[in-house]
Amino acid sequence: MAAFDRYCPFTKYGQLEFHLETVQRRQEVGSVAAAVSDVTFLRSLYRTLEAWGIGSRRSRLRPFKEFVAALQDKTAEIQSFENLFLDQSDLDVARVSTQLAHLIQALEIVDNRMKIVPGTKALHHLLPDLVVPMDREYTQQFFGWHNPQFQNYPERRFAEAFASFVAVAQITNPVQYLKSGWYSSRTKVIDNAVVGLCCGLKLQWDPTASFGSIDPLNDTPPGCVLPKKIGTRITYSVGSVPAIITNSLAPRSGVARGARPRVLRGRGPSVVRSSTADHC
Repeated sequence: MAAFDRYCPFTKYGQLEFHLETVQRRQEVGSVAAAVSDVTFLRSLYRTLEAWGIGSRRSRLRPFKEFVAALQDKTAEIQSFENLFLDQSDLDVARVSTQLAHLIQALEIVDNRMKIVPGTKALHHLLPDLVVPMDREYTQQFFGWHNPQFQNYPERRFAEAFASFVAVAQITNPVQYLKSGWYSSRTKVIDNAVVGLCCGLKLQWDPTASFGSIDPLNDTPPGCVLPKKIGTRITYSVGSVPAIITNSLAPRSGVARGARPRVLRGRGPSVVRSSTADHC
């Protein structure tokens, strides 16, 4: 969180302002059904997605009337997730992730085939307690996905990310971090952590070093050296739940074909060096 606060890259006007307007209006209308029927919410959501880069890069946002029709066409499906929470202890992760992934790919709010980025960003504002917004610049790099993996198998990638987000949320209680600004929901807290790690951890770790609780922004832990053209993957566990931090220091051309993130299960911190190196 400290890394996100210090290095937050979302500084263009509208990225935060429109997001907060949309979040507030979603709270005011009270339900998914009311939100997708509310012109004020829908226009605010549309502006937010534009401010968040949908329609300006690889995604082609549909005209507003078509955008509204696409959301309203999926009202029943979206409503089915309305009372679910990312950190819910009895959440059926496999079922929910599969159903959400199908919904996202069927959400015709953009013209392009791959809808995981615009879909999660839109659903994040309709289901703020369940859907973490995803993107290429941070989410993709955080999980170490190559472009073909992300582009050609979006439902698999969403399910993988969703399961990880649930695991993290269930052990960290993200609600405790809610506050003003970007900390607008439990799922945005998780997203902030992903972005903060990518932006803040510009360090290379010595896998033989031992370390405890450190502040990566202000402390110099044992074994920490300046970045080189070598990627490292830091894998750690809290209890039995793993989390992955990718420190991206080398160009993608140096990534081995077919390399996949490695997750070590078990207790206590462990650091492994990976051949997979990406940019944040």
